[in-house]
Amino acid sequence: MLKYVDIGIINPLTWPRRIINNTIAVLSDQKVGIWLGKKSLGNSKIGMTIAPGFDAFHWAIMIDGHLYELTIDGKNEKECHKFNTTEDQDYINKFHWIRLSGSSIRTHSELIEKCGSSKKSYYLVPYELGMVNDNMNCQQFVHRLYAYACDITVFQATCITNAVSGNFIF
Repeated sequence: MLKYVDIGIINPLTWPRRIINNTIAVLSDQKVGIWLGKKSLGNSKIGMTIAPGFDAFHWAIMIDGHLYELTIDGKNEKECHKFNTTEDQDYINKFHWIRLSGSSIRTHSELIEKCGSSKKSYYLVPYELGMVNDNMNCQQFVHRLYAYACDITVFQATCITNAVSGNFIF
């Protein structure tokens, strides 16, 4: 079943990266390692990555079979103050998964604690378009949790996730 259509597929420069990412995803056990998940926003079946880290997709991260993501708290659709974690395979299958390098040195409990102890405000669209203030979107949430899981800098995590997720140009 088609999960979503990424408009970026019309650019042939993106095809080699897509072929490599999809081949790795098909041949790998997604319950092992770290994975970047992307799905279209809301009920839309169309999305596009405008620039690395800024796109019309919802991002989540799966670490050793556990999905972690930002969720809307129901009070304000633009402001998120909680995260979700699940092993529900039906929900996990709604995402397109891309394998990230490295493996987690953290346990599931440590990752949950890190998500829950953060006092940052989570916003679907960050003000100032970056991690300059105390707000972040789902892409930045993924960058930070990936960095924590692998004990790397947020900058390194951002570079890795943005390189594998691609954009309209590459």
